[in-house]
Order: sequence, then C-alpha cells, then structure tokens
Amino acid sequence: MGTALSGRGRRKGGRAKVKKYKRATWLSRRAKDTDQIQDEIEKSEITGVPADKFEYDDELPGGGQFFCVETGKHFADAKA
Repeated sequence: MGTALSGRGRRKGGRAKVKKYKRATWLSRRAKDTDQIQDEIEKSEITGVPADKFEYDDELPGGGQFFCVETGKHFADAKA
C-alpha cells in the first residue's frame, strides 16, 4: 500500500498527522523570543563583551560574522 504503480512513492500529506514530525520541524525553525534577546543584551552590557562577536563558522550564514543583536539572527553580509 506504500508504493503506487504511478511511481509516486508516498501519499501526499503522509506526515500530516505525525505529531513528532510537526514539533521537530517547528522547534528547529523557531526564532528566539524577545526576552531571550533582551537577556543576552543585558548580559553583554554587564560583562563588557559585545554580543555580536562570533568566531568564523562555516555552518552559519556569512560565516557567523554578520549578526544582528536586535533580531537575534545571522545574515549573509552586512548589507542584508
């Protein structure tokens, strides 16, 4: 029943009711909350270490060099 003769492989909407899948994808794409961002800003002011300084990382957009503190996101370049 999993494969059809037409060659589609899976049914359309096959993961529609899988709660684990929904939660995992929702959590992986979730942005930081405003209180988390405010805590990071306050912490950086107390310690004196800027919150937007990161070491180079290939996994992050722009190598992790272009970070917006207000939104809590990494960008590909300074213009973005």
